[in-house]
Amino acid sequence: MPGNNYSVFFASGSAVFVASSLDLVDVAYQLSIDNKNLVAQWMQNNQIALVSDQQAINWLESDSDVWTVVVKPWILVQE
Repeated sequence: MPGNNYSVFFASGSAVFVASSLDLVDVAYQLSIDNKNLVAQWMQNNQIALVSDQQAINWLESDSDVWTVVVKPWILVQE
């Protein structure tokens, strides 16, 4: 996402997509307490994943508003 502060995080692979069916704050909390089982389940269900190039392009081209939460080293992103 050129031209904004998040481009560095996307380029480094630190941006994580969170499905709208999940509560963004809860996902952040579960990551912060290292709840591996629940995070693995979300990943298996494609509810969280690294932001793809196509997702980033779509958000940029459509000027989408997204919510973000930082759980270092991750930036969680949700439409």
